[in-house]
Order: sequence, then C-alpha cells, then structure tokens
Amino acid sequence: AQTGDIICMTKPLGIGMLAAAHKREIATDVQNEVLYKLLIQTNEIGSDLGRIKGVTAMTDVTGFGLLGHLLEICKGSGVGAEIDFQHVPLIEEARTLAQSFVLPDNAMRNWNAYEKEVQMSNQDAFAWMVDPQTNGGLLFTVAESEIDEVRQLFAEKSLLVFEIGKIVETGVVVR
Repeated sequence: AQTGDIICMTKPLGIGMLAAAHKREIATDVQNEVLYKLLIQTNEIGSDLGRIKGVTAMTDVTGFGLLGHLLEICKGSGVGAEIDFQHVPLIEEARTLAQSFVLPDNAMRNWNAYEKEVQMSNQDAFAWMVDPQTNGGLLFTVAESEIDEVRQLFAEKSLLVFEIGKIVETGVVVR
C-alpha cells in the first residue's frame, strides 16, 4: 500500500456477530437468513482486482477482523491508515448484536492483540472493527488515480465496493 491510496472493502461487517448469535441459538430467522446469504458469496473478484495496476495491496477479512487485517497491510507496507467509520458497511441485522456486545470469543483476543497500535476515536466502531469474519470480504488499497477503473469493474459485475478510508504515512486511526 502507498500513502494516498484509497482503502476499499467488498462485504459488510457483522458476519462474526451473526455467526455467534447463531451458535448461541439466539439469532432470529432473518439474521440466520442474512448470515447464510453472506457465507455463500465468493471473493472471486479478487482475481480481477489483481490485474489492475493501481491495486497495491489486498487481503481477505477473516479471523483478525477488519482492524487486524488492515494492520497487516500497514505493517507490511510501512504505512498507516485512517478509517472513516461512517463509510464502513455494516450488516443491518447485526446492529442489535453489536449494541448488546454479542461478539465471537475471538473479538476480545483480537482487540487485546492490537489495541496499542490503534487509535479509535469512534467508540461505536469497536464491536464492528474487531469482529472476526467467516468468509468476510476483501480489503484492498488502490491508487486514487485508478479508483474509477475499480468502480467500473464492480459496476460491470453488479457488485458493491465500499471506500472506507485512506492510507496515510503513520498510525492507524478509526474516526
């Protein structure tokens, strides 16, 4: 990833919370339906993204949550990141779970592993940013000059892409 890149993701967060509710047998039928739908969506768009010159880094969002995987990109690239939580896609059916802190067991282990490396000024973001995802979406960075090509690719495939922040020189901040 390079300073100035746009940080993008392909699936909303909350899969881990939905899965935890399902395992604990407290999920509603609607929550289970949404969970199943998201679990079967593939990340095959990654191969197309890999062919775009301006895509500089890419990973999936899985067990370490969005923050853990973002930190991997930042450390590997020697950069920082600023996330605008208002632009992070969230699964609507998981909102009540986030508010009640129905989190997978690994969520707190995730936070304990990287809390010293992150500044989170938006406390509403906490449950979402540490939520371990099962078959989460892709997290990738793209040069600002190439973002239109990425947008066009997603439009052609009738898929959504979410622009959630920027790569900066240092630090990881969630606003």
